[in-house]
Amino acid sequence: MKQNRKTTWITLALICCLVLVAVGLYLNMKPQQDRVHVPDNHSSIASVVEPEPEPDYGPENAAYYKKYFEDNRAINPDYIGTVFFDSNLINQPVVQCLDNSYYLRRNWQTLEYDEAGANFMDYECRNDSQNIIIYGHYAYPSYDPSRKLRFTPLAQLLQPENYKANKTVYLLLENEIREYVICSVYFTDLISSDGVYYTQYEEQYNLADFYEDYFSTYHDRVKSKQLYETGEDFSYADHLLTLQTCVENRPDQREIIVCRQVNIYPITDRCDFAMREMIDSERAG
Repeated sequence: MKQNRKTTWITLALICCLVLVAVGLYLNMKPQQDRVHVPDNHSSIASVVEPEPEPDYGPENAAYYKKYFEDNRAINPDYIGTVFFDSNLINQPVVQCLDNSYYLRRNWQTLEYDEAGANFMDYECRNDSQNIIIYGHYAYPSYDPSRKLRFTPLAQLLQPENYKANKTVYLLLENEIREYVICSVYFTDLISSDGVYYTQYEEQYNLADFYEDYFSTYHDRVKSKQLYETGEDFSYADHLLTLQTCVENRPDQREIIVCRQVNIYPITDRCDFAMREMIDSERAG
């Protein structure tokens, strides 16, 4: 009898072992998605969820800026880009011709006479010039009560309290967007000869490229005449953007804004510059 009981216990033990092995095999064969992850601290039990990928706006932005450029180029082959401020103080198209007189009193879209003319790049400038100069008219309040026409809004930068909000400027070109920071705002005094105004030797802001030995002369004159300290400087190694407009009641002066390039956003199959509405600011609102 004792031998039979011993055999029975051994048999039951073997059966239990087989059952446990079978259960283990079954659990290992269950699909991974049916299992749950238990955090190391065992404070909660939650399923593993992969985070949603961030949307990629690069191709969409590139398509938008390409279309904007191509639409303006279709209006006028002389269109070369748009100058705009981060604050939208100015957001306006720019053209370029074989001289600096054609668009002085001509509308860039209709090519008809326009007292306010068009914003135009100096005819000697190229996209790779050391200094890109863009001219735009200043309109008197009696002509333009809105104070938005062409480069009229640049008069706001004569006051230092308006600098911080308007210090960042962009230039959209065919294949890239360039970012600039304003370094100096000053008045240049012109020399009159036979009714024509010329720049002084030390203040030749309208040069597409500088000789290095002359640049220090120009730089020092600008810094000595700037209307206020911006905390920004520019050097011979920098790529500059110079904006010029007239000064009310002073035909012998021009307001000059010197900007230093700080970034470039290529426009290829994608563009990492944030999407923004490109609307001529003088017509906005």
